Amino acid sequence: MRWLASLPLLLGLVACQAPTQSGPDEVAAQPSLATLADRLPEEAADFRRGAVVPRPDGGLEIGYRTTGRTAAGAMVALYRPAGPADAAAVEAALEDLLRDALLPRPTRNLREIGRLTLPDPRPEAGPGAAPPGLRCAETAGRYGRERVAGLLCAGAAGGSLLRLRIGMPDRDPPPGDARAFAAAILAALRGS
Repeated sequence: MRWLASLPLLLGLVACQAPTQSGPDEVAAQPSLATLADRLPEEAADFRRGAVVPRPDGGLEIGYRTTGRTAAGAMVALYRPAGPADAAAVEAALEDLLRDALLPRPTRNLREIGRLTLPDPRPEAGPGAAPPGLRCAETAGRYGRERVAGLLCAGAAGGSLLRLRIGMPDRDPPPGDARAFAAAILAALRGS
C-alpha cells in the first residue's frame, strides 16, 4: 500500500523528465538542407552568391565572393550532424574549421587572433532549438606573399550545422565585411 501512496510522486517525476532524443515529429519539422540553402540570399554584405555544390558528407556548400579586382571569398557549408545540433556540436565544428585552417601548408600560414560570438537576430525557440549566435574565430597570416585575414564561424539552424569560411587580402579598407556577411547568412537561415 505504501507504493500506491508514492505513485503520484513517481508519475510526476516521469512527466518532468526531459526527452533525450528528438522524436519523429521534431525531425519532420526540420527544414531540408535544400530548403535552408534556398533561404540564403543572392547578395549579403556585398558578397554575391555562387553555385550550390553537394558535399561528400551529404551536405551542401554555397560559394560567395565580392566583385572587383581585390576580392573576398566565402564558403557556406550546411550539413546534418550525427547527433543534435547543440552548443557542443557548434564548438566541435568551430574547432574542426580552425584545425583545418591553421594546419601549415606550403603556400599558407595562418594563426588565430581572436574569438567572438556574433549575436543572433532571431534565436530559435522550443525543444531542439539551435544555440543562439555564431561562434567565430578571426585569423591572420599569409597566403603565398599576400597578407590575408579571415573569419571562421560555426552555428546551427533548422537542425543543421552551419560552417562559414571567409577569407580576403588584408587591406585597408578590406574588400568585404566578414562579420556583416556572417550575420546576414545567419539571419537568412533563421528566416529574418
